[in-house]
Amino acid sequence: MTVPRLLVLGVIATHPHVDAGYVARTLRHRGLSRQTVYGNLDALVAAKLLRRVEPADSAALYELRIEGDDHHHLMCRHCRRLFDTAIVPGVDLTPTGSQAPGFRVDGVDVFFWGVCGDCAAERTRVDDPTRSDPASPARGLIGSDGGTRPS
Repeated sequence: MTVPRLLVLGVIATHPHVDAGYVARTLRHRGLSRQTVYGNLDALVAAKLLRRVEPADSAALYELRIEGDDHHHLMCRHCRRLFDTAIVPGVDLTPTGSQAPGFRVDGVDVFFWGVCGDCAAERTRVDDPTRSDPASPARGLIGSDGGTRPS
């Protein structure tokens, strides 16, 4: 395996779920051009050493492909972080009653969309009227007409 491919694999191994731009920026100091990084990402996906994950409305993300690791993904709608998750073993995800006779499924990629715990906690903190923000209406610093009261 070539040195550039090993370098690309090293970045993905230590930082899963990153896009090609991140890999290119990380390896720029090693003399790898953006074109070289993109070409090596494509080659590593073709060799089934990397998996390209393509969430809707996002750049493609990369992770190591590990034989037998059949995980899926959760994506936060707020921060756009991607998390690994497993589906209960033995659950058959094969489509039934297909509108495409003869279609042979060779892979399944499930995305769950929602809000991660960090973003949910931040939203709760922001929406909490008793938070200790000095401009909070609960602290009496903003008048009912929206004007600021002297403290």
